[in-house]
Amino acid sequence: VSSPKWDNGSLYDTGASTFGNGTTGISGVISAANSLIGVLSTDQIGYAGTTALTNGNYVICSPSWTNPNGTFGTAYSAGAVTFGNGTTGITGQVSIDNSLVGLNVDDTVGWLDDINGSSRVTALSNGNYVVSSPKWGNELKSGAGAVTFGDGTTGVSGAVSAENSLIGSSQFDTLGWVDDDGTLSVRELANGNYIVTSSLWDNGEIEDAGAVTFADGTTGVAGEISAANSLVGTTQYEYLGYQYEGYQGFSGLYLTTILDNGNYLVSTPWWDNGAISDVGAVTFGNGTTGATGSLAPENSIAGSIEGSEISTIVLDEVNNAFYVVYLNEGKVRAGSQGTGVPQTTLDEISNLTLDENASEQTVNLTGITPGSSASSPLRVTATSNNPGLIADPVVSYTSPNSTGSLTFTPAANQSGVATITVIVEDGGLDGDMQTTRDNDTTQRIFKVIVNYSGEPIPVVIDLRVVNSPTTTQQDGEATTLPANLNRVDEWSSYWLEVWVITDDASSQGIDFVSLNLNYQTAYTTGTSIEYGAGFTSLQMESINDQSGIIENLAAETNAVDLGISDYLLFARIRFESLDEDSVDLDLENQRIGPHDLGFDVNDPEIMLVAEYPVITDSQSPSGTGIWANPYDLNDDDKINYRDLIRLVGVYGTIPTESDSDYAWAADLNQSNRVDYRDLILFVGNYGKGKVDDTNVNYPANYPDAWNQQLHVSTLPLAEKKTSLLTQSQADEALQNAINDVSPEFSAESQQQLASVNIEVVDLSGTALGQVKSNTIYLDMNAAGYGWFVDETPWDHSEFQHDSNLSLIALPGHEAEILVDLWTVIRHELGHLLAHEHVGDGIMEATLDLGTRKLPDWNGAADDFFASLKEEAELLSF
Repeated sequence: VSSPKWDNGSLYDTGASTFGNGTTGISGVISAANSLIGVLSTDQIGYAGTTALTNGNYVICSPSWTNPNGTFGTAYSAGAVTFGNGTTGITGQVSIDNSLVGLNVDDTVGWLDDINGSSRVTALSNGNYVVSSPKWGNELKSGAGAVTFGDGTTGVSGAVSAENSLIGSSQFDTLGWVDDDGTLSVRELANGNYIVTSSLWDNGEIEDAGAVTFADGTTGVAGEISAANSLVGTTQYEYLGYQYEGYQGFSGLYLTTILDNGNYLVSTPWWDNGAISDVGAVTFGNGTTGATGSLAPENSIAGSIEGSEISTIVLDEVNNAFYVVYLNEGKVRAGSQGTGVPQTTLDEISNLTLDENASEQTVNLTGITPGSSASSPLRVTATSNNPGLIADPVVSYTSPNSTGSLTFTPAANQSGVATITVIVEDGGLDGDMQTTRDNDTTQRIFKVIVNYSGEPIPVVIDLRVVNSPTTTQQDGEATTLPANLNRVDEWSSYWLEVWVITDDASSQGIDFVSLNLNYQTAYTTGTSIEYGAGFTSLQMESINDQSGIIENLAAETNAVDLGISDYLLFARIRFESLDEDSVDLDLENQRIGPHDLGFDVNDPEIMLVAEYPVITDSQSPSGTGIWANPYDLNDDDKINYRDLIRLVGVYGTIPTESDSDYAWAADLNQSNRVDYRDLILFVGNYGKGKVDDTNVNYPANYPDAWNQQLHVSTLPLAEKKTSLLTQSQADEALQNAINDVSPEFSAESQQQLASVNIEVVDLSGTALGQVKSNTIYLDMNAAGYGWFVDETPWDHSEFQHDSNLSLIALPGHEAEILVDLWTVIRHELGHLLAHEHVGDGIMEATLDLGTRKLPDWNGAADDFFASLKEEAELLSF
């Protein structure tokens, strides 16, 4: 008698299950002396019912039972399944000593909410039983699921574990689930053994590959699912043994067929045969030994065209046979209910490497046998995918021999790779080769490689940051790469595209790509992945945003000659700015960016169709950085009154004279004055935020005006020794520049030249110089290369003409390996004239060694001093 709502004194809904003698019955008040009872409130003993075993014993299911000694303390709804003797019953409190129990919150052992029934206990015909616990957690992997065998005479007790149960190894493997018809994943075979279908099981990194596990009905099976104890899927979303409808949640039906003789069949409609998707397969399982290993054409009846799936299975009890119907192909395949799936066979054929202009070749074929019946006729055909190199081989074969041969001669003066496909076909159920619908086939593939040098083939992996997905040809190729974004704004989203290419035509193109991709997780989050149109098979990946890695990004192509000379899109990853992402203002160093997105390829593995060895070269995106949003002054991902308060607090100030960190940041147009222009910019974006409205309107000079440092174009050698620029040298060079430009300005402007200062400091990285207010700052050793200090800069005698705005040092002159000081000072004066970086001339953002740049400045000369006042902005080079 189940009484899940029974209250034990002040403990409510403790629950009780009371045994009664079938002759004398039971009477009295429920207590631990005559009943199995709970320990705490809401234990609800017997809530999911009692399962009668075939030997007269019984099993009580209490999924709400709380384990006071769980893995992390009290585990509510850990669940308990208790064995009861059918003669004496069981009394006392539920515990780990008398019950199978969970250790984690919501393990709900022996139950799965109210989905299609209550108790998940399967009573076997021999008196034993099996407990399904789909929500059981394997350590921190919630919903891994477990299926536990229980002896029908003594029961099973203790915590669910790999020692007593078949368990899932990944989160949401959900071993022990039920399908839409309420069918348990545990199914008894006609001989008393049983099978467990686990269609959501992940095969390592391959999500929802699925598995079907055979178990002895007298001992059960324990441990994690693997190819050693189960038939397993090998591709993503294969759902082995399940018809997935894909409507809401996990919808569909289990597809295992129990045969009367104890054997069984497993149907997998979504199985992919290599690059051919959804061909479907039916696998025979022996009812005594089961079926293990990976689902493959060698152990299953499989379709041959995309979308074949499986139309129906017909059982023929008279002939002890079964038939698999593929309506899309117009074919029927047969198997024996006693011995399984006969296979037409052909032994593997090794690849062949030849010299150019080799003579006629002979390849022997062995192991040829029919699958439909021993007397079925056979034929052998062979084709080449590269007839310009190797024509279709000539087949020498006589049915029903088990051997044959192929002959071919490579084309003269040609090199490369040809893939040869050899097909063996039998006459099917009717023994007639002409009625092909029931014919059974098998194939072997080998490669003929002509004049291969033995050197690895170079393959380039190129990363590109783009605003939107790049349009490709139908096969996923593009003739040119998209340009990298100039910048990424803090709250924006973008795509990172991964392209591959080789220039070796004999490689026959890219076959498979696998890599790990690192990124800077502090700034943006990888949220979704799309594969290029050419990569249709073996797709797998895992986004580990905590560590900033796209792990095991991999896929296989479905054609030859992809990625030869044209760029082939492997995959694209969408990155978004989520709650935990942020690009903060660097108030101390007055910097908003650019920050490196951190993209880096690790552990690349690329396979070519021709199976040549490969050497890879990874190209990271250049010139793309992410910039902070200067309107968000307090870095809370909103532009609101809090930021307005900070702006108003420094309104009217000159940032270069202010003690406030926020004065620099609130100078939104970088004019060196926080005024009405900045307020107008701010009001135009007020109320926007990372979540609500990310369309921020930036000033025209964003972000260039925030970071205009002039950099040397090449990184310095660590061992190079250079002399330091002295302050007197810098002063003299500045005075020479002033004397040079003075004639171009009015008398009033010339008087202001005296306010321009110069200082020699240690700038970071490859920076050569920058200006702040009316001061020019120069790096003391020109980023490690050393300065060329020209005492007569007006005559350019150390240089020769290169272009309109560029001179190069004379060969052998010391200026050839140094940075020209004259150019850098004139560059800084250009910024004071309000010029920004351009692509040519003295205002280029980088400067080559041994190069002197010439000005091309337009506009009134007096404008030169417009920014020499106290409100001059910080500009860097």
